[in-house]
Order: sequence, then structure tokens, then C-alpha cells
Amino acid sequence: MTHRPGLEAAAARPVDPRSTNPKDLVGRTKPGIRRISPVAILEEGVIMEDGADKYGPFNWQDTPVQATVYIDAIFRHLAAYMTGEMVDPGSKSGGLHLAAIRASAGILIDAHATGNIVDDRPFKAASAGEAIARLTERRLAASKAAQRV
Repeated sequence: MTHRPGLEAAAARPVDPRSTNPKDLVGRTKPGIRRISPVAILEEGVIMEDGADKYGPFNWQDTPVQATVYIDAIFRHLAAYMTGEMVDPGSKSGGLHLAAIRASAGILIDAHATGNIVDDRPFKAASAGEAIARLTERRLAASKAAQRV
């Protein structure tokens, strides 16, 4: 690693939210990535390299992808993780199931952004957001009732 005098001190200085520097003012309005774990990015990179070797880099940009293929993959990796499996046995590089979930979600996000998706989600299904709100309310009410007893 190259040493640059003063770099450590600069890195240790907190960001001043009151800064009037024009670049700071504009930069704070833009999306940032500093709150994304570098370890998570690196682990996702392992999975993306496996996929690039197997299917070609950025292959989902060449041919439209079906949303449900990636949704199913996300659920399979989540089920494997939930049952105690960390490493994806399908990864030649020892990639993690959680990283595979990130990779699949990233591909879906990119495919939606580029219009290269076959959106075959079951639109007739009930709203998960509404169900979560309803079930959360029910659970909170039951918890409050139990506390009164």
C-alpha cells in the first residue's frame, strides 16, 4: 500500500454537515454507496464472476430475462441459508448464498432499469405490502392484549 502523508488524518476528520462548499452541497443530494458494506460487495462479486464464467458477463443485458427465474433463485438461496447453509455448493468459487441473493436482486434491478426484463410476476396475487401491514397490526394488537393480562 502506498503511504501518503496526511491521508490518515484526512480520513479521520468527520464530515461537516454544515459545509458550504458547493461540491459538498451538490454531492450530498446524490445517491451514495458509502453505507454499503465493502465485504458484501466483494462477496457479491464472487458470485457475479461465477455467473460471468458460466453465462457470460452482463448476459442479462443481451437477452431479456424472466423476473420469476431470479425470484425463484432468490427464494432457493434464502431457504438454503435459513436452513443453515452458508456456502452455495453450486458456486465454483465458494460463494455465499446471501451473496447470490444480492446478485440476483441486482440483476433484476438492472434488468428493470434497462427495460430488458420479461415481467412475469403474478400480478393477480394479493399485495404483500398490505398483508404485512395487516398481520403486523394483528400481531401488535395481540401483544398489547397479552400485556394487559
